[in-house]
Amino acid sequence: MVTKVSILGLSMCAERFMEIVKKRGKKTEIISLVQLDNLQGIVDDMAGIRNSIPDSIFEADVILDYSAHSDVVYALEDAKKVITTAKCDLPNVLRVGCFCAADISEEFGVPVFKVKTVGRKVKEVEVKKSSPCGAAYFIAEEVVGMDAAEALEKIGLLAQYICRGSGGPKSALHAAARIHKEAFEKGLM
Repeated sequence: MVTKVSILGLSMCAERFMEIVKKRGKKTEIISLVQLDNLQGIVDDMAGIRNSIPDSIFEADVILDYSAHSDVVYALEDAKKVITTAKCDLPNVLRVGCFCAADISEEFGVPVFKVKTVGRKVKEVEVKKSSPCGAAYFIAEEVVGMDAAEALEKIGLLAQYICRGSGGPKSALHAAARIHKEAFEKGLM
């Protein structure tokens, strides 16, 4: 089954996800991209926001809200599922610190690896599910031939190299590093 995804807002993360879906997605389809312009810091006219969002966005199985606006997500109350970094208490909305912390489709979301080792060396890495930015594929290519312990030490940096999330000590960038390392550790077992 194909998962239909709509994207609200254009960011480096959204652009990277669209590239990865185009290159690697077999069961994930981007059906719409909506960019809202001239949004003020506080939105009083939710009906106006809702009217500026085309109905086609709601045909998606999941909407990825990259708008980075805490009010816009409330205009998505009729969506099946919304993944966002904005605070929201709607039942159809999943708030995450970074988009690789939530499952988007069968192919994209929280990364899943299957790692084959010979002795202590990483022989092969299969990406069963990729992070939205594609860092999982980059990691899979880079760690082959490394000692498994060395690979675990480097995975965070490799994920951060590809990640387009925000930086800082408690940022999406650091969360992505942790998520990829934990996924790789699970894949070793």
